[in-house]
Amino acid sequence: MALDFSALDDAVIARLEAQAADFRAVRTLDEVEDLVGTAIPTPSAHTLVERAVYQPPPGAARYQEGAVTLAVYVRARNARGYGAARKEAGGAYALVQATVAALRGYAPAPPAPCGPLELVDIAALSVAQGKAIYAVRFRAATSEEY
Repeated sequence: MALDFSALDDAVIARLEAQAADFRAVRTLDEVEDLVGTAIPTPSAHTLVERAVYQPPPGAARYQEGAVTLAVYVRARNARGYGAARKEAGGAYALVQATVAALRGYAPAPPAPCGPLELVDIAALSVAQGKAIYAVRFRAATSEEY
């Protein structure tokens, strides 16, 4: 059974909505412009299944081990500048921490079966015009039968 990217995305969105109340909007990433635009309320989180990599199947096995990487882009805004957008209450640093707390170790249930999410990295994507956007990436082991 193949990993259902849509179900994984939905499971992470539901988990963030339940566990990280600081976000005014949690949704799948439609377009990169969503991260810098003003139409979406801040603070917000946007999810994206970025990639899946697989190992060659062992011998004549009918399964393949792999790993899936999921990114959560957190977005904060503060009219007093990007320092405030990062550091003040409801800022990007607090959103990153809330995201990690909600998702580290979380194992989505079927139909999005994968192992627990492990934190991979946290990176600043944009800090400008009173907005701070960070990517928080997680990886999970997966096994697919074919």
